Order: sequence, then C-alpha cells, then structure tokens
Amino acid sequence: DLKLQFLYFIEGCGGAMTIVGGIDWVPPQYLRALRPLMPGDVEFKMMEYQLKLALRSATAKVLSVHALHGPDENIQFERDHVGSVVLDSWVYTPALPEDNTVAQIATHGGRFRIGDPSKGALFSSGGIRLHSDESGDEYSQRNRPPGAMQLEFLHLRLCTGQSFLMERDQIGKYPVPEGYHSIKVHRNAQDPHDFYHEYIINDESRVWPDFVVNCVYDPEEDRRGLAGLQNKVANWRIHCYQDMFGRLGEELELQRRQVEERKRNISGQLAAIEEKMEAVTQNHAHAQDRIYAVVQAAVQMLHDRTQAKLNLLQSDDVELRRQLQYFQWTESFLKYQETLLERGLLDPVEFLSNASQHKQIVDEPCEIADSYHTVSADLKVVGNLTILVDDKHIPGPAKHAPHALTAYGYH
Repeated sequence: DLKLQFLYFIEGCGGAMTIVGGIDWVPPQYLRALRPLMPGDVEFKMMEYQLKLALRSATAKVLSVHALHGPDENIQFERDHVGSVVLDSWVYTPALPEDNTVAQIATHGGRFRIGDPSKGALFSSGGIRLHSDESGDEYSQRNRPPGAMQLEFLHLRLCTGQSFLMERDQIGKYPVPEGYHSIKVHRNAQDPHDFYHEYIINDESRVWPDFVVNCVYDPEEDRRGLAGLQNKVANWRIHCYQDMFGRLGEELELQRRQVEERKRNISGQLAAIEEKMEAVTQNHAHAQDRIYAVVQAAVQMLHDRTQAKLNLLQSDDVELRRQLQYFQWTESFLKYQETLLERGLLDPVEFLSNASQHKQIVDEPCEIADSYHTVSADLKVVGNLTILVDDKHIPGPAKHAPHALTAYGYH
C-alpha cells in the first residue's frame, strides 16, 4: 500500500517508477484528467478483485484505478437500471477505436458512443481472453514475450436487460424484438472456467464506462504457484478458517448455501425449459407433416415461427445457464485462492480482502428469467395453411436488418 500511495505522488510529478516484475510504468497523460482512487478505497478493492477474477489470476498486481465518474453518478446508473440484468465487461484499451479511446470517452463526459445504433456494438462479459492467436493482438500466445506485462483495461457496466438469443449467422435477419434490450450471441461452452459471453447493444445509454485499470500480469506466476498440484484434490473449505476470520467465514458459508439453493432453482427452471422446447419441437414436427401433404411452400413459414419460439426459450435458457456458470466460475476461483492460502502461497490478509470482494460480487442480484412461461406449443394448421402463433411477442423476420456491427473487447 505504501508503494501504491507513493505511486500517486510520482504520477503527479510526471515521473516513472518500477513497481513489480521489472516494469517501469509511466502513467499515460490522459489519466491526469480522471479521478485517481487510492488502494484503500472500496471501489479500488472491488476493481482489483474483479480484474483478478476476469484474468483468473491471484497474482496480478493493480498499478492504478482511475474513475471516469463520481460515486453518485455510478450509483445513479445502477438505480436507473434496477431490476435489469447488468453485467461487467473488460475492454483492452489499445483495442479501442480512435473515436472511443479513454481520452475521447473522458472528453465526452464519460460516455461510450455507439456510432450506428442500427448496427450496434459487440461486447463481451466474463473472463478476459489474453491468448487468442486469432485476435492478432501483440499479446497473443504466439507473439507475447515471456514474463510480466503491463496492461490497461477499461471496465464497463452493461445493462443487457432481457436478451434475445441469436446464432451468429442469424444476426441481421431479426431486429431486437419488442420487449428485449440486447442480442445474446449463442455459443457452445461447457467448461465452467470458460465464462465468456457476448452481447450486441444498440442503445449507448445502456453502456456505462466507469473505471480505467492498469495492472501488471504474468500468467506464468500463477502456474508456478500451482506446480505439482495436478493430481491433488483439495478438501479444504471455508469452515477450516472460520475461527481465523470470524464473521466473514460464517457469512461466506451462508452465502454458499444460498448459492446452492439458487443453483437448484436454476436447474429446475432449465428442466422446465427443456420440456417446453421438446413440446414445441414435437408440435413443429406434427404440423410440418400436415403442411407437406398440402403445399411445400408453407414449410418455410413454419420453420421461421418455430425458430422464433425456440429463440425465445433459448434466450431464457442461456441467461439461466450464464447465471449458473457465473456461480460456478466465481466459486472455482475462490477455491483456487483457498488452495494457495493452504499452501502458504497467498497472504491471509490479502485472502481476507479478496474474500470480502468475492462476497459482494456473488451478492449482486440476478434477474429471474421466466419468459418461457409465455411460450406454448400452439402452432396450428388451418384451411389456408396460415401459421397461427398465440405468443404475440414472438418476432418474425426483420424487414430492415443491420449488415454489420462494431466489436469492442480484447479477444
């Protein structure tokens, strides 16, 4: 903390200081216009832990956190969107376009601009992907030099609200349906450690950049700390250090039980969605057999309407799975830190601070996705072969579809 306190003095003088891992860091000029946070600030600690969670690293070192808004403005954004799904997103700042650099965002009152709302912008939520060779980034696995690297990220809050699920090849065929606020890009991922989701947002009022975080990160440092643990199953749990950490340990245990109950509820909802999806699919097959007997041309309409129903069901399905995976993802990182603490690789005081931030993250409210209740397997074939859908809010094909979108993120 003393080093970081001194860092702000050095920053004010425009100097440079070696922080960790041989990194000589000179704060960029544009940070001088932002509000610096001190290491003891609540927001600083939360950003530090969230970045470690996104990097899945207990050893990443935060050099500085700068706020784009005052605390009251951040609180007001959360109040404006209470009851909606609001997610965290990290953007690698060198990947930002010229009209949305940190300096430009600060100049425009902390607003992240979406140039063409009809196209929208693509954001990611969850883990930070540093080593994708396809990204072409200078820090890809193939091109990145060994050792610690200094990185700067922009943290945003995304109000995705009610998301409508779409396959990548469907983007542009349908607009954001009425009653929905964003598009969720479908991807298949079963690994709970690979917590990564993409959303298309058209309304820039739902994008809130709040902090700029500079850090030093060496992925090999975490791997070295876990050397030799591949075949070891750690049974050490929170109750082992309840006496050591008192009330916090008890609260984490209570929270874990509540999370387990929530996970059971989600599993029940997922089962109901699966049953509905099966009923809709069977209804589709029956109606299709009758349609083929009369005219082949009506089949395409049937497919479109059925896919719209399945998209709505899958929208709830994917959101619930995202929440379930989020709990698994955060739990696994806490258990990972517990293992480091058990082996003496993580300072107990730092673990206590991390556990406090972890509790706040898991306590954030999750929207109950229950739109699937409104979906029925109700496709009917009548004399003129018109497909009737009782779900009035099920969307049809878009008349005017965007042809492209802008992607932001560090892939």
